Amino acid sequence: MVVKIPRWESDRFGIDESLGPEMMSIGEVMGIGRTLEEAWQKAVRMLDIGEPGLVGGRIYHEASIEEAMKMVKERKPYWFLYAAVLLREGFSVDDINEWTGVDKFFLYAIKRVVDFYEGLRRGEPLPLEEAYVLGFSEEQLRRALGNDPLRRLPVVKQIDTLAGEWPAATNYLYLTHGGEVDDYTGPGVDAVVTGAGGVFRIGVSVEFDWSVVNTVLMLKRLGYRIGVLNYNPETVSTDWDFADKLFFDQLTPETLRNILIKERPKFVVLWAGGQIGQRLYGKARSWLIENVRILGTRPESVDLAEDRSKFSKLLDELGLDQPPWAYASTIEELIGLVERWLDYPVIVRPVMCLVVRTWALPGIGRNYSIMLTRRLG
Repeated sequence: MVVKIPRWESDRFGIDESLGPEMMSIGEVMGIGRTLEEAWQKAVRMLDIGEPGLVGGRIYHEASIEEAMKMVKERKPYWFLYAAVLLREGFSVDDINEWTGVDKFFLYAIKRVVDFYEGLRRGEPLPLEEAYVLGFSEEQLRRALGNDPLRRLPVVKQIDTLAGEWPAATNYLYLTHGGEVDDYTGPGVDAVVTGAGGVFRIGVSVEFDWSVVNTVLMLKRLGYRIGVLNYNPETVSTDWDFADKLFFDQLTPETLRNILIKERPKFVVLWAGGQIGQRLYGKARSWLIENVRILGTRPESVDLAEDRSKFSKLLDELGLDQPPWAYASTIEELIGLVERWLDYPVIVRPVMCLVVRTWALPGIGRNYSIMLTRRLG
C-alpha cells in the first residue's frame, strides 16, 4: 500500500489550499506499508510537521471540536488529523463522509487507528502486534501506554518494480511489521546514507538531494556497496536503480536502527541530509549499534555546534567575542528577558529553544517594536 501526502506551508504565504491539478503545495511524501493504516501513519510522520501519526500528537490532544469541524468541513490540508479528533469525540464516519465527500473506506481506516489508540489509553489488553500492523510508532505507543513498549523488529520487503512480468532485481525496499520474514535482498551494504533532507519545504529543496547523490557516487568509486534511506519520491537519490539498496522509509532513529541491525554496515553517513540528519546526530545513542560508526564529525561535536545555547557558552568559555545572548524556552520568558536587560534591536532565532542575540546601537530607543517568531511543533 502506498500513501502520498502533499506538504503545505500555507502559514507562510496566502496560498490557495484547494486540491486540483495546480496545487500550491511545495512537496510530497510517500509512505509504504502492508496496510493502508501503516502507510498512512508513516506518511504523516514523513511530513515533518511534528505529528507522530494519525493520532497521539498535538492536534489530536489539543485541537478543539470547533477547530476540527472547520478544518474537516473546509477540507484544509491535513484534514484527516482533525477527522481523528472528531471520531474520538463521537462523530460518525457518515458525518465526515457527508461533510467531505471522502469515501468511507478511507474514513474507516482512520477510525480503526483512533479506536485502537483509545483502547490502549483505557488499559485494554490489546495485542501490540496489531498496533504495529496499524502503523503505530514506538513514540505513539509510549504516549498511549505511559511506558516503553517491547521493541519488535520489522521485516524488509522488496517492491516488485516489474509487476511480476520478470524477476525484479532492483532492491527498492521498505520496512514493515506486516510480515514474518525478510525478502532476500542480497549481501548487506557497506554504508547507509540518510538523505536529501526528507520532504521539500520552503528553504529546503534539491541541494540535499545533490549532496546525497554525490556522496553515494564518491563512495561507490571507492568500492563500497551503498544503501540510501529517504522518503521523497521527487528526488534522484530515491531512483530505485541509483544505489545498491534503496530503503524508502522514515528518517527516524527507530527506522535507522532497524536498518543497521538488518544490514550491519561499516558506517553510516548523516551529514548529507540537512536538518533531519542533524537531529539524528543528537539521538545517536538511541539508534547506533555495535561496530557501526558515523562517518565524519562526532555526534557530540555536531550537537555542540547545532545547539545555540551550548555553542554560545563555549564561545564565552573561550573568550571569543559574540553579541550578548540569552536563552528562553517560552515566548513569555523571552519577552521578560528583552524588556528587563537586553538592548534593541533583538534578533530571535526560532528553533526548539530560543536564543536571543542583541546589538546595542547608538540612538536606538526602547520604543522599537519586536517581532517574535515561534516555531510550532
